[in-house]
Amino acid sequence: MGSSDAHMERLRAADPATIPRMETRAEALGRQLSTRRVNLLSGGGGGMMLAVCRGFASSTSRIGKVIGVIPGPLPREGYPNSFVEILIRTHLPGHDPLAETSRNHINVLSSDAVIALPGGPGTSAEVELARRYQRPVCVFLGKEDLIGGKDGNEWAADGIPWFSEFDQLSDWLDSKLSCQADVQEG
Repeated sequence: MGSSDAHMERLRAADPATIPRMETRAEALGRQLSTRRVNLLSGGGGGMMLAVCRGFASSTSRIGKVIGVIPGPLPREGYPNSFVEILIRTHLPGHDPLAETSRNHINVLSSDAVIALPGGPGTSAEVELARRYQRPVCVFLGKEDLIGGKDGNEWAADGIPWFSEFDQLSDWLDSKLSCQADVQEG
C-alpha cells in the first residue's frame, strides 16, 4: 500500500528530490517481492503503487501476478497502471479512505500481509484497517519518509513494525507468510 499520484504531486511541490528516492525504494521492494511465491496486490494506480508494480512486473523470474483493486464506479485517469495484470473493478468511489465505500477494505482483507510504503491519509487508513482486521501489517519507510504525517518511529510507538531495510522486512514477512501457510494448510 502506498501513495497515490495526487499525494506524490503534493510531495513533489514541497521537495522534488523526495520523489525519485521514494520511487527507487518502492521499485526495489517490488523486485525483492517478486523473488517470493507471492502475488502483489495494490490499489492499481500511480505513485508508490505504480513504482512497486513496475519493480515486481520487471522481474523475469517471478511467479506471481500484479493485482490491482480499482476504485469506481466511473473510470479514473491513471487506473489501472500499465503493470496491473489482474484487474478487480469495484463500485466503491473511496472518497473517505476508512468508510465502508472505500476499496481499502478489499485491499486489506485480500492480503496475507500488508506492507505500507510512504503515503498520505489513504495509506494511513490501510494501516489502521489492517490493525482493525488483524492482518499482519508493517511500514517500510526510509528515515525521512512518512505515512499520514507519521515517521517510522511514530508508527513503531503505535505498535506497527517499522523497517527501513529489506533484510529486516524479509524476516518479518517470512514469519507472517509461514503463519498464513500453516493456517491455510491446517
